[in-house]
Amino acid sequence: MWAAQLSDVGGSTVRCPAQVVALGDIGSMVRVAAKWGFGNAPLKNSHKAKTEASIRIVLSILERLPDDPTIHHLDAISHVKGQFTRLIKQDQWDWSTVWHLLGRPSRHFAHGISNNLGIMRTALKDRDFEAASRTKDTLISLNILKYLNLFLAQGSEYTKNSKQSGPSGYIYILSTRALPTYLKIGMTHRPVAIRAKEINSATGLIIPFGIRASWRVDNAKDVEQELHHLFVEYRIRVDREFFEIDFHQASKLINDYLRRRRVSRKTLLQDVRGNDGDGSSVQKTCRLCEKSY
Repeated sequence: MWAAQLSDVGGSTVRCPAQVVALGDIGSMVRVAAKWGFGNAPLKNSHKAKTEASIRIVLSILERLPDDPTIHHLDAISHVKGQFTRLIKQDQWDWSTVWHLLGRPSRHFAHGISNNLGIMRTALKDRDFEAASRTKDTLISLNILKYLNLFLAQGSEYTKNSKQSGPSGYIYILSTRALPTYLKIGMTHRPVAIRAKEINSATGLIIPFGIRASWRVDNAKDVEQELHHLFVEYRIRVDREFFEIDFHQASKLINDYLRRRRVSRKTLLQDVRGNDGDGSSVQKTCRLCEKSY
């Protein structure tokens, strides 16, 4: 994967992998011409046009199954399936852009939609309209209509530089391709892409950050503080949100933490709504944040 264009002082240009952005041993000054962090690249016009055309065909299929499916129907399904698959693999330069344009579906919904689009394609190819009809209902239950229409609307939710209402927000992981184990883990009340763009606009930043992952959470500020405490042994500086840790390890720790937090909150709410038998409320202290409820 080529990550940056480098020009030496003499004006010649070379292409190099992200790993050699740190060029202290080469002895010549270089200029990094990469404009976007990994995942944040804008869609190419050709890809955007093909995706929009494919989405319109898929929407027409979801409205009414074709009596005589053609290769154009099958190709459109495959292309749209590929857009949801890239959200799962996160291995393309524009994956985060596509994710936001589709309305930021969760990995659960992206998996479900990708899998069921594959099932629908096979059913239509085999003229198994009963299976295709069942799969259509499943796809609609997975909110595919919302995501596809958001893409056609150019991600209206994504382009708004607006804050989430209340304390909810996003936890994010950013990193560069040059230093993939140096992660910025923080929170924002606005779309993560907006926050990443702000960070990449900072004076003195050489290599742009890419969005590696994000989670929508309640009480985002509290979650951020608890996560920073969880990652304290990996923190590079106490006054910065940077941590030296493998991305997959960090992502697993965050997923495990959020899973425990959901279970704890669910149990907590059940306790608060109960009573001690005499009608008095039961007050509990959260084992994660040590706050009383």
